[in-house]
This record gives sequence, C-alpha cells and structure tokens, in this order.
Amino acid sequence: MGKRWLVGLCGNRCTISEERWKRLMEIYRLIASEPKQWTCGRLAKLFQCSRTQISKDIKELREKGLIIESTPKGFYILPE
Repeated sequence: MGKRWLVGLCGNRCTISEERWKRLMEIYRLIASEPKQWTCGRLAKLFQCSRTQISKDIKELREKGLIIESTPKGFYILPE
C-alpha cells in the first residue's frame, strides 16, 4: 500500500498510509457535509475500526489545521 503526504495548513508534512489518507478525507467530507451527525461511534461503525482510531484521526485532522469541534450529537467544522 502506498504512502501519501498529508500537508497541514502550517506546511508540516508527514507520510501516512493510503488507507488512512482515504479515511481521513472521507471523515472530513462527512463532517463537512452533515455537521453534528457523525459521532466517534457512528464513524467507527462506518469504517469498521475502533472509536479510538477515529479519535486519533480527528486529532490528526486538527493537528493539520482543521478546526473540528464536537458535541454529544457529533462533530462539526468551524469556518476559518
């Protein structure tokens, strides 16, 4: 499986697996298109992984500059 560069808004780069890259982009797309509808549990079911992994993915997206907030109803992205 290939690696991708994930570039943050601040210009930092790191390599991640192709599988994780796709999951991160899909998590971002889902949260952006349906704010407050996606919880860790619901995302974990969709991607067939643990809630811990989804928490790590959200953390990764936040570290790259996305402002992702959460409520008991789900995640949402604040505009820049």
